[in-house]
Amino acid sequence: MVSRKKLKGKARKAAKAEAAAGVRDVELSLCLSKHLGLFLTGNNGNGCTHGWDPAEYPADHDCNKFIGEVLRVFNQSKNPVAALDEAVSFTEDIFPDVWSDSASLEWIAAAFISLGTYAVMQGDVFPCAAAMGFSESLKQHVACYHVGSQPLIYTAKIDDLLWAEERRTISYLKKRIPCKCLNA
Repeated sequence: MVSRKKLKGKARKAAKAEAAAGVRDVELSLCLSKHLGLFLTGNNGNGCTHGWDPAEYPADHDCNKFIGEVLRVFNQSKNPVAALDEAVSFTEDIFPDVWSDSASLEWIAAAFISLGTYAVMQGDVFPCAAAMGFSESLKQHVACYHVGSQPLIYTAKIDDLLWAEERRTISYLKKRIPCKCLNA
């Protein structure tokens, strides 16, 4: 039998974690939007885009609008899992041409990996996890529906990335960027 004192402590800890998660959610899109703006203007500090070519599509292209809408949905959501689900369903309705083009989806996935890498370099691990989760969901969508190399989308891997610790986050990103920016 668990003591009352222990139960109260666990309840207090859970309430504190929930309150902290709410603060992180507000920062999520603002942080990623700030990083995206720095990349698009070329003012991201070291000039490295971590394997993503922002100039591949013009600024008014649907891919850039897609990224903006995803960040807007992230900003309105209360948790990363809900944000991911809402972003996918919302963008499927608005951008069917992007969802049917594997090259566009891979470019967008690279954009979110790049944004996540930059966020980690700035010390913002939580927004990076959301960017990684969305990027992985796009890559799995391409593998499942466009290439046919996997039978299903593995949501467990996406969930692991959404709730990953800093060490796992950095390890995931190091394997997906061509530069050595995270080796320091």
